[in-house]
Amino acid sequence: MKLLNWLFKRKKTRELGLEELRQKIKEKQEQSTKQLGEQIKQVKQAREEVREALKDLKNPKLADEKDEKVIQRVLSNKNAYVMHTQNLIESLEVPSEAKISELIEFCKNSEEKFEEYSKKTMKNFQTAQYLIGEELVN
Repeated sequence: MKLLNWLFKRKKTRELGLEELRQKIKEKQEQSTKQLGEQIKQVKQAREEVREALKDLKNPKLADEKDEKVIQRVLSNKNAYVMHTQNLIESLEVPSEAKISELIEFCKNSEEKFEEYSKKTMKNFQTAQYLIGEELVN
């Protein structure tokens, strides 16, 4: 009998007053805003890390390759890859505040920009990776 009572036992509901509900909503909102602020900082930091990595990529160490045409092709593809990556980084306007509407717009725009970026740079990346793969991966 206790088992049946336990199985069919309803959770007790608790009534909240209007002020108590407002307070809970405000607490959740503040917590969400704080988390979003931290994520914005992480995105900005990642963007700076990419900028630093691009500086290293501008002067790569080439693997031993004798054919000048291969070297020129790899370098031109590397330069195109760096240029597209710089354009992507500069076009990403990270919101300064944790406003939901701005963040939603940022996410939509970023997704479109990353899709376009991947289409533009796939060939450049693969060709440049032939001689300078280690710098590109890191």
